[in-house]
Order: sequence, then structure tokens, then C-alpha cells
Amino acid sequence: MTDLTKPHDKFFKATFSQPGAVARFLREFLPAEVTALFDLAHIQPVKDSFVDATLREHFSDLLFAVPLHGADAHAFVCILFEHKSSVDPLTPLQVLRYMVQSWDAMQRQQRPLAPIVPIVVYHGTQRWTVSTDFHALFDLPAALQRYTPTFHYHLSDLTTV
Repeated sequence: MTDLTKPHDKFFKATFSQPGAVARFLREFLPAEVTALFDLAHIQPVKDSFVDATLREHFSDLLFAVPLHGADAHAFVCILFEHKSSVDPLTPLQVLRYMVQSWDAMQRQQRPLAPIVPIVVYHGTQRWTVSTDFHALFDLPAALQRYTPTFHYHLSDLTTV
């Protein structure tokens, strides 16, 4: 009997378990100035998951180490697959939580902290309307904005494809 639970999760994991497919996806969907920094010929999946049990209910995580051209450092490209059928206004907070947990895990494993490029792939029935900027969650005076994290996640809205 075929397991039909979470078919989108299984599809994305099967597709994106192949480094070549991930490299093609990144070239297609990330800005050229970002992918120009990556040595995509040497992209490698990271076997260790940084997602805890609570976040695992929300995300199917795939994490890849991507060498930077001309540097010894690595960037972690974190691909988060969104499987909700509706737009979630708290996605920026969920992404930030994932990033912080990833950095905590790197620190516990005595790995150097690496930059994370968060990518949300959305395939719901309506267009994505949530800002990809974390600051949009707040309505703050300019003087208080510096006290909240500032980051952007990349959105690949498959409803437009």
C-alpha cells in the first residue's frame, strides 16, 4: 500500500535530495548577485537536521552547505517547504525561529556560525500576500525599529508559475 500522507513533502524531499536539482532551483529563483557568490558545483546536503520536533510539524527541512567562491567559509542555504493551503502571516517569525535554532545547533556542535539564506517555497491555492521582510510584522516608530531583527526570506510562490 502506498503511503499518501504528506505527498508534497515526499515530492519536494525526493526532488531536492539531489544537489544538481537544488543548484538549478537556486540559479532560477535566487537573485543573480546571490548565486554569483556560491560555488554551486560543490553544493552538499547537510545530513544533520537543525529542526526540532516542534518545528518539524511546520517545516520539511533541507539544509545544504554551499562553498563561497574565493573563501574558506560556507553559507548554509536553508530550504523550507511550506505545505499549508493558506497564506500564513507568521511565516517570518517561523523562519526566524528556524534560523535561531540552526545557529544554536551549530554552536552546540562547535561549528562556526554560518549565514543562512532562508527560502520559503509556497504552493497554496491563493497568491502569497505576506511580506518577506521580518520588520513588516511590526508597526513601530523609527526609533524602535533597530531593536527588532532585520532579515528577509526569499519566497518562491509556485502559484505564479
